[in-house]
Amino acid sequence: MQEELSRLQAAAGIIERAERSLDGRRLLASLDRKDLFNAISIYLSGGLTAHLIEEFLTDSSRSGRSADRVLRACAVLLTVDRVGHFTDEELLDFGTALVGSAVAPSSYPAVGSFLVRASATGRGGSGMLRSASQILRQGGGLPQMELELGRRR
Repeated sequence: MQEELSRLQAAAGIIERAERSLDGRRLLASLDRKDLFNAISIYLSGGLTAHLIEEFLTDSSRSGRSADRVLRACAVLLTVDRVGHFTDEELLDFGTALVGSAVAPSSYPAVGSFLVRASATGRGGSGMLRSASQILRQGGGLPQMELELGRRR
């Protein structure tokens, strides 16, 4: 019970701090507060840290990314972290690359699935996550990630 209360307080704190900044208010303006609160709470209960979520929201809001892209990317971070147990810095770097990429938010789950498959084959991990981030920053997407995975065989 105490753990759940702490998680809910952390979610409320993340939203409150985001709303204090002009960029954060812009990012959150299009979101229903209840939906946002529920999503952040789920990401926290899934294992993402409050620090990571807050940094990701802050970085994304400064760069003008849409709330839809940011929340969908958080779901991918959660998926990827469950199989790779990455550091907050690694996840933040990948998440920032993902929301800044040309990949459509509707394709984000496919990116997460790809990274899970890469981990299952033993070719995932931090190196593949860094490569995926670099590919996304260079304008690439899943086809280029698949090529990189094939190169790692």
